[in-house]
Amino acid sequence: MRISDIELVSGGARALGTGHGVTLGMTASGHMGRDVTAFGAWMDHSGFSVQTTGQTVGDIAVDSRNGIAGGILTGARPAGRHGSTV
Repeated sequence: MRISDIELVSGGARALGTGHGVTLGMTASGHMGRDVTAFGAWMDHSGFSVQTTGQTVGDIAVDSRNGIAGGILTGARPAGRHGSTV
């Protein structure tokens, strides 16, 4: 996936906090009978988003989660340690 293929939609997003120069944003809305909550951030050359969706179909609750990340790969993982917090 090319970075130009990723659509960044930030309308109604609110900033939750910043760590290591990255600000995490969040949106919550309803769309076509679904409750949608998304978290994401855009950095210099990459971005990511995770999303949860919930809806009820008849008597069945349907929940889904997905994520996407894209951008320039450096070939090395970010500095830090497992379990560290932002």
